[in-house]
Amino acid sequence: MILTISNREKIDAEFYFLLDPTKSKKFSKTILGIQFNFNHEPYYCGIGLIGLNRPTQHFQPGQLTSKQNMDKINKINSLISQGFNPRKYIIKISKELSEAINLEIEAIKIFGRKDKGTGILLNHSNGGEWHQSKLYSPYLEERHNEKTILICEKLNNNEELTLQEKRWVKQQKQSLKWKRGGIVPESSLKLIKKYQQPELFTIKSDEELSNEKTHLACQWIKKNKRNPNVHSKDNEERYFAAFINSRRQAKIGNTSFGNWYDSDLNIIISYGLPDLFTIIDDEQIALQKAKEVFDWRDSHSGQIPKYHSDNKQESQLGAWVIKQTQIFNDTNTAGTKHPSILKMEKERGYNDTFKVKYPEGLRKYDKSTIIKIWKDSQRGIGNKAISEKYDVPLHVIKRIKNKSGIYGKILENVS
Repeated sequence: MILTISNREKIDAEFYFLLDPTKSKKFSKTILGIQFNFNHEPYYCGIGLIGLNRPTQHFQPGQLTSKQNMDKINKINSLISQGFNPRKYIIKISKELSEAINLEIEAIKIFGRKDKGTGILLNHSNGGEWHQSKLYSPYLEERHNEKTILICEKLNNNEELTLQEKRWVKQQKQSLKWKRGGIVPESSLKLIKKYQQPELFTIKSDEELSNEKTHLACQWIKKNKRNPNVHSKDNEERYFAAFINSRRQAKIGNTSFGNWYDSDLNIIISYGLPDLFTIIDDEQIALQKAKEVFDWRDSHSGQIPKYHSDNKQESQLGAWVIKQTQIFNDTNTAGTKHPSILKMEKERGYNDTFKVKYPEGLRKYDKSTIIKIWKDSQRGIGNKAISEKYDVPLHVIKRIKNKSGIYGKILENVS
């Protein structure tokens, strides 16, 4: 029997075969006018929607522990135990859903079912169930409508949707825009209009989404009277900080962060934040921070601010000093060296702010010993053996081995 689907339900799908790498066999088979060329014997066939990658879902751990179709599961587990990667043995073809369904039915008819003694496939049905259960099941359509009504009523009452409900709505949007993840019944589309939520399953354009986030970011800044910090412990603050940084990159033409929209600029101007998406020169930021450090030293008898301090300002300045010290002295530390900082340091009468502070006990390990330790580690000698040989703590051995901090400077030209 050939199944048909109405025009409104034309959906992109794929028909596939799972192949048995232990049974090499070159042959061709024509199914409904389409020729399939095989290098291995098939053991299963099926269909799925484009984008969901249904063929590889058979090999996921959750599927391989399922109790459905144990013949197929045992086969896949057997192939994996023999060292084969089943994902490499798949034939698939993209078709409209109606064609894919008919291919499945015809393929099972041609190759036959092993459980019925009629052939080689491990399918436990004659095919077409996807069509029957997901397109024409009154029960599923009724459930879909019930969920649609529940969500519409929540939104109309200004109630917060649960995470699962939000994900479900997102899936319906994808179904309508990209024809993925299932089908939205026409009855549900009528319901969202009836409940005055006509845009519920509509995906906004990238520009609309960017505008919406820009409004929220500006409102956050106005409320908190500061820009969000990307290192904050607050998820919302980190989110807005990351968004602002991505908009700054987009503005200078970095398309990997999305397109730039002038409408975003108009929004930040309306909030009195015209420079929000403008990248500030890194060197100017560094010089400003350096000035704060030297001002601190002036007011604290020349002491360098400490990272481990109960004073929040001192701790922040101390962390910055440590970072700059690593940048200036450790070739493995990411960051830009700004010589202007050292020039300012000299002008302010200091010369030890960004010099490496040797870890306690480091000075007793001379350069030759450090080099010997590193070379021993490269020869594959274990950390414990090296530690006993040179009477050096394990944590120091690891730092030398990885050329961390000052050790990276000492071992810079050692190979």
